[in-house]
Amino acid sequence: MKVCTPASGDSVTTITSTTTATTKNTQVSSASDAFSNHGDDGYYGTPQVEGYATIFQRQDGGGDTGDCGQNGELCTTVDYVLFHVTRNSNVALREFLLDQNGNSFAGEGIIGMGCVSNEVISYSNVSDSDGWKPYTISAEDTTKIMASTANSPIAINVSRSKLTTGGGAPTCYSHFATFTLAD
Repeated sequence: MKVCTPASGDSVTTITSTTTATTKNTQVSSASDAFSNHGDDGYYGTPQVEGYATIFQRQDGGGDTGDCGQNGELCTTVDYVLFHVTRNSNVALREFLLDQNGNSFAGEGIIGMGCVSNEVISYSNVSDSDGWKPYTISAEDTTKIMASTANSPIAINVSRSKLTTGGGAPTCYSHFATFTLAD
């Protein structure tokens, strides 16, 4: 199994939260109204969703070369975290996820969070303001996210920044820049 880590010398943003995991009885807050479709500038903002995490065995795409499996070599896999949205009051987020159906990092009711290894979720994201940037979610918050289930979901705030271009993405990519546990 490959560990997703930033290149040497890269700075990493570690996301931490001091809140506790919430239960399925938690109401999703009105903060979910902050995510919207900005026309040519795309979808961005910070909605709140409720759901649970699962691990998907994702084939590593071969890093920068993208040549995994082309010359008979074995491809490695990573543990990729998918967040299954069970409650979302934001219409624009539903539209964005539906538009991503078939994309390997998001889809209808699913948000790809990144790779989990060594008790943290790590991923990269790209935006107009920050370019490509690596992130990690603290071990404490990763533990809470990974402990969520369909019967015991958690509420998280997911933030997507403005992105007006598109292209290929690394194995541990997420369409969202930050994930914080909701109050």
